Amino acid sequence: GKSLGCPENAGAAGTIFDSKLLSLRVSNNNVSTQTETPLLDFPTSPIWSNVFVESRAKVVVPLRWTRVQ
Repeated sequence: GKSLGCPENAGAAGTIFDSKLLSLRVSNNNVSTQTETPLLDFPTSPIWSNVFVESRAKVVVPLRWTRVQ
């Protein structure tokens, strides 16, 4: 979305979860941002199949994750 206080920064990205595909999509609608969206915890059952970061979104993940592609 747009930031009223800082027009050149779009703010944190939005997320949507697809329960059929068990995937999370993080998108910023192709608007530049300096704000990162934290992804702090994921469920272990059922395991999610994909996390998509797209359209100029930024995310932060914990160091305990062993594999991020």
